[in-house]
Amino acid sequence: MQDAFDQQHIWHPYTSMTQPLPCYKVKAAHGAVIELEDGTELIDGMSSWWCTIHGYNHSELNQAVTKQLESMSHIMFGGLTHQPAIDVSKLLLEITAPELDKILSTLGSKISHTST
Repeated sequence: MQDAFDQQHIWHPYTSMTQPLPCYKVKAAHGAVIELEDGTELIDGMSSWWCTIHGYNHSELNQAVTKQLESMSHIMFGGLTHQPAIDVSKLLLEITAPELDKILSTLGSKISHTST
């Protein structure tokens, strides 16, 4: 089942803006299973980043997100910082090569390493 507004106004990745491929509405997701609005169940065969590592609707991730939302959902990073960003940066530096001693956080959720 496709949504008319979605088809008209949302440009999804991996498809044309002018002749988009079908896009199916998801109702829920657990582990590697995606449940569509009509009840059809799919296995995430694309192995998206999050599904491959954690599966969908992972209880520990859900708890961490809920806890974070209680203090702040997000904050701009230009000129500001916060303890979760410091903590994850410390963890990343512990598991990377010593010459990679800087963390660049972009788009709020994608962290990449750059060397100085």
